[in-house]
Amino acid sequence: MSRQDSGPREQLSLDSALARFAESKDGRPATPFDRAREISSALDALELSWEERIQAIGGCFVLEALRPVWNAGGGSADGAHEVLRSRDPELADAIEALAPMLYGRHRAQTDALAAIDEVQRLISAR
Repeated sequence: MSRQDSGPREQLSLDSALARFAESKDGRPATPFDRAREISSALDALELSWEERIQAIGGCFVLEALRPVWNAGGGSADGAHEVLRSRDPELADAIEALAPMLYGRHRAQTDALAAIDEVQRLISAR
């Protein structure tokens, strides 16, 4: 499937975007920028907010970095991170910097939703 066959540049499904990863551009493999644009287009199709997009991309980055070493690390985040550190210290540093920020944002969102639920419960109880 080439770009010319895909019709107008409309929002893409994730499956469609991922299928494009296998495509060559003029006989050459797709560049990382081409792939990033396809992922961005897929996120457009999901109608995610900017915050949700950042969380999704960051979460995927952490997941993809740890997935190949998960079993070697005994099936735990700490173990997988140790294995990753031995194989690619620079990537492990990036995960150490990113994961707490992602967790903190998730926790803040969860806490905010719980607070809203509590306020609604209190109002309903009157």
